[in-house]
Amino acid sequence: MSATAESIFLEGFNCAQAVFASHAETLGVSKEFALRVASGLGAGMGRMQEICGAVTGGCLVLGLRFGKTDTSDVDGKEITYVLVQSLHRQFAEAHGSTHCRDLLGCDLRTDEGKRKYKNEDLGGTKCLECVRTADRVVREILENNPRRGHHSPAKTPV
Repeated sequence: MSATAESIFLEGFNCAQAVFASHAETLGVSKEFALRVASGLGAGMGRMQEICGAVTGGCLVLGLRFGKTDTSDVDGKEITYVLVQSLHRQFAEAHGSTHCRDLLGCDLRTDEGKRKYKNEDLGGTKCLECVRTADRVVREILENNPRRGHHSPAKTPV
């Protein structure tokens, strides 16, 4: 059985790595590959605190599972976009935002922000909860939508 997003995060990997790598085995890629691909997305893309890395890690999962690989694959593009929008919406409903800076309430690019992050254990509280939420939503999306290639265009992805 593959590791959970929570356990990967607690090993010391970033939020994006945790969510993406927890799905690596079922997506047919190695954990090492997943960790490398997602490594720059943590802390809202390279600590810029844009979209939460747990969400972008989830986007990677959805893209790899459902994404367009042929220019004529209009369904693949649309399905992936709808599913990514669903992830984004559900995450925002749970946390009030998808932006890392809003979720943490500090600027990780400053010494003061880094101190707050450490002193308030934001990684072990807020970030861990974000990883759990993104992973839960991604798993629900995967469970509720058939594998790529078996998708019926008449069914709207959830």
